[in-house]
Amino acid sequence: MMAGCFEHEKRACEALRQLARTLPLLILTHSKMEIHTACNKFLKGEWESLWNKCIAKGHVCQDKLAAKPLLALSRTSAQKDTMAQKQDRA
Repeated sequence: MMAGCFEHEKRACEALRQLARTLPLLILTHSKMEIHTACNKFLKGEWESLWNKCIAKGHVCQDKLAAKPLLALSRTSAQKDTMAQKQDRA
């Protein structure tokens, strides 16, 4: 939409593309109650605090994953039997 206005300005167009990719990340990492506040901060130009919070949440997720990695565990015989019975009924 806005990129059409800057089709001759490559840097401006690329900046708008990067903003479109980054903005949902900056806004939607907040809770439902904080999204409106986050939008207002972004409109005021206070995006650094949004970015720092996003990075902090990313580090927390990485730490949790490192502490307890997701492992694919095979199903027990009882679980396989239950799954087969459910699929048979379907």
